[in-house]
Amino acid sequence: AIISTDISRYVCFMNKKAEEITGYSCDDAKGKSLSEIFRPQSEEFLADLEAPLSRIISENASCVSMKSGVLLSAGNKEVSVLYKTRAIIDENDKVKGTVLVVCKK
Repeated sequence: AIISTDISRYVCFMNKKAEEITGYSCDDAKGKSLSEIFRPQSEEFLADLEAPLSRIISENASCVSMKSGVLLSAGNKEVSVLYKTRAIIDENDKVKGTVLVVCKK
C-alpha cells in the first residue's frame, strides 16, 4: 500500500491497498493529517512513526528502515502492519513530502 504526503504530512494520495488497510478512501483522506488516517494503536508506535518523518523532512534523509506496529482502521479494527518511509525529493534536492509504503503482516 502507498500513502503520500506533502511536507506538512497531509495526505495527497493513497492507492487502493492503502484504502483497504486504513478504511479510508483516497478522496476522504486527501488533505487530512497522516496521523488521522494512519492511526497508530499505541503512543510508542506513534512516536516511532513521527520520528522518521521528522528526520526525513528536517535532515533531507532519503529513507528509514522497515518498522512494524498495529494501527486502527477507520472502523477501529486493529491491523498489524510493516511500513517504511521514504522522502519525495524535487530536482533541487529539497524534500517535498513523504511516501509511506505499508503492508499487512
